[in-house]
Amino acid sequence: MQETITKTLALMRHGEAEESSPDYTRKLTWKGEDQVHSVAEQLHQKHLTFDLILASGASRTTQTAAIIHEYFEHAPQLLVSPHLYNFSFGTCQEVLDLLRTDIQSILIVGHNPGISSVSNQISKEKLYFSTAHCTVMQIDTSPSKPLSQAILQDGWTFLHSITPKNNSI
Repeated sequence: MQETITKTLALMRHGEAEESSPDYTRKLTWKGEDQVHSVAEQLHQKHLTFDLILASGASRTTQTAAIIHEYFEHAPQLLVSPHLYNFSFGTCQEVLDLLRTDIQSILIVGHNPGISSVSNQISKEKLYFSTAHCTVMQIDTSPSKPLSQAILQDGWTFLHSITPKNNSI
């Protein structure tokens, strides 16, 4: 019998961003920061851990990833990839293909409509990501199979759809 391990993939849209140009340098609003803290707290309460957090190079995604990163006692590695700015299934697979096979859990922070589309394709769920929305999925697969190949497999289990709690006054 072939050994399997559980691999986890979480996909998250950045928090609410200011309305300005150029798009790449838009920062989180105070509400966006609050949204991300809310989701980070929920991830922490669910005892989720990640080996790696990947973010697009846009300001709002790097800010989102940095806030999430703060919530982990054993801080995962945090990497920024400008390649994730135009997020699609293909770019997701290309970036995951660069990772070591021993990485078992990853959180990717990106943009819509790509982040919703990729999550829906892998999980078979039909969700639209509001700002700071995060989904978490798992699959049992071969330890030597990279996540870039595992995302092509059927059998992903949809675990969580996490949205910010309304903390506003």
